Amino acid sequence: MQEKDKPFVPSIELVTETMAEIYTAQGLYKEALEIYKRILAQNPENKVIRHKLEEVYHLMGMQKESGGTGREQAIKKLEDFLKRIRERKEAYEKGIGNTWS
Repeated sequence: MQEKDKPFVPSIELVTETMAEIYTAQGLYKEALEIYKRILAQNPENKVIRHKLEEVYHLMGMQKESGGTGREQAIKKLEDFLKRIRERKEAYEKGIGNTWS
């Protein structure tokens, strides 16, 4: 079999980095951290992985503060924003009459 006929086999780093990204997207931060730490142990100079590791730590901190995953946090922020808009609308209507029809 010639070199060009061989199937592409991704490197371990590519597979594990991809898995870490999937774990992060799913809110499985501990699993993502473990993978990023393993990659950094093999290549401590990898700035991209170091940055992704810091992002996961940041997301974990946000999760602890809000008590939810990244998606849940976004929903909570949007609900809070909508609540403030409704409160301002209500205050505006009380001040000058109902013009929001």
